[in-house]
Amino acid sequence: LTSLVSLHLHKNIFSRTIPISLKNCTALMILDVGENEFVGNISTWFGERFSRVVVLILRSNQFRGLLPT
Repeated sequence: LTSLVSLHLHKNIFSRTIPISLKNCTALMILDVGENEFVGNISTWFGERFSRVVVLILRSNQFRGLLPT
């Protein structure tokens, strides 16, 4: 999955935190996890690993805190 460019997980009723396995998807440009039941803070690796992301959809989850730079 290291070459994955687009990942759409919209409206799947996923829960818990965003899986750490996504950390390996460094080529990701589009990530849509909107309308699920993800919870918690977004990890610092999120900003470090997803520097190429141009479309990021996080809406309608249970995230808290700030987005990493």
